Amino acid sequence: MMHLPRRGTWFVAAGLALSMAMAGCGGSGVGGGGGGASTLVGVAQGDRLTAKFTTRVYMTTPESVADVYVSDLPAWAWMEGGDISELSGSLVHIHLFVRPKAGRTPIAATACSASVRWLVVSGGEVGVYGGGGFATISGEPGKERVSLSLRGASLRLLHSTAGFRDALGPSTLETTLAAELDTQQAGAMRRAITALSAQANLVADDQPYSVGGDGAQSPGE
Repeated sequence: MMHLPRRGTWFVAAGLALSMAMAGCGGSGVGGGGGGASTLVGVAQGDRLTAKFTTRVYMTTPESVADVYVSDLPAWAWMEGGDISELSGSLVHIHLFVRPKAGRTPIAATACSASVRWLVVSGGEVGVYGGGGFATISGEPGKERVSLSLRGASLRLLHSTAGFRDALGPSTLETTLAAELDTQQAGAMRRAITALSAQANLVADDQPYSVGGDGAQSPGE
């Protein structure tokens, strides 16, 4: 069984649903206007992984403009730790390392101002998708609330546990997320992502993946 670092002893009684729609679509992911829903879209066949994030927080550090953490898992999953073998859901970290300024920051089609880690938990298995894209932020970092828009992000599976099956392959992501300043909760989510990622193995660049068809497996399947 796979566990997060513990502060107490508890076990998850039931799994949470993560929506995975296997349907053809275009070549970009669409997020819902700050409402918390985001979608990873597989480049090869347009398979989709959609999560509606119920927790959206951020923090600032000397090394970043803002670090946004979102999840559809229950808050106690990262605040207390425990057995995740029955959980299905996502933990996502968007690290904004440059704040583009209108008229002062060159913006190319391939510009990157943020890194992304999208961690998928599926019945005790873990897959970590990572990459980068161009992000802008509305509101002043350090204030109560900001909104982050991400476009042109490309992600692929970087780390996974032995039983995790990649149903997407290389993927794209575009989303807009509103987040509230909560350093304590953001820090706990960061520690959970780090701990879970450490339990997954590095995926080779040339490792084959399954998308669509009979070989695709959605989280929680």
